[in-house]
Amino acid sequence: MMYRILKTRKRKCAAAIFTAACTALLIVWGIRFRQVNELAFPQKTEVYSMDEDVALEGNFYLDGSEYTEGYTVRVTGARLADYDDFTEEWRRSGEILSSHHYVYLVDLTISNKGNTDGYLQVMGWTLTNGALGLPLDYTLWNLMDPAVDGKTVLKLRENSEVSLTLPFTAQELDELTDEKELIHRMETSPFQLNICLFPVKKSITVQSFSVS
Repeated sequence: MMYRILKTRKRKCAAAIFTAACTALLIVWGIRFRQVNELAFPQKTEVYSMDEDVALEGNFYLDGSEYTEGYTVRVTGARLADYDDFTEEWRRSGEILSSHHYVYLVDLTISNKGNTDGYLQVMGWTLTNGALGLPLDYTLWNLMDPAVDGKTVLKLRENSEVSLTLPFTAQELDELTDEKELIHRMETSPFQLNICLFPVKKSITVQSFSVS
């Protein structure tokens, strides 16, 4: 009987030691994980101006397969347009579109020098002002440029250049929360057009000086 009691105590003791060791390891791992994150280098950010050529230099928006070496983006203009007036033609033809106050139109020139395989993933491009984001209106872009034909990327021929206009509209939640403040910021505040996020985040400061 005494042997069984001792044996049971040894098992309980071993289990307690194992549990304590596992707990200690988890604590050490947690502390180390926090230290590593605290010591991590912040993401490098570069901000450019309108009419400035911005070389992507291999930086990408979603994944490295975009391969952006040789691609350059330049914002040549920006303007606000009344959304209903701008989309009237397509609405008359039966297109069902969202309801917005403004569409933010950004004129760009994109060039490709020497790249035969890469492309730009523009689907995620967004105009930002603090926490406010105006995503690319993909539906409207397809209507403005039928050549897009449902594609979410821009792939240029080697040593070529294209000029285009991209439409950005506010998200429904932002319009419902405080439409007056949203309109004021769109009319008066600069926005950042984020063209790549990793490893270096590059953005172009965009300012609309006209409302049509």
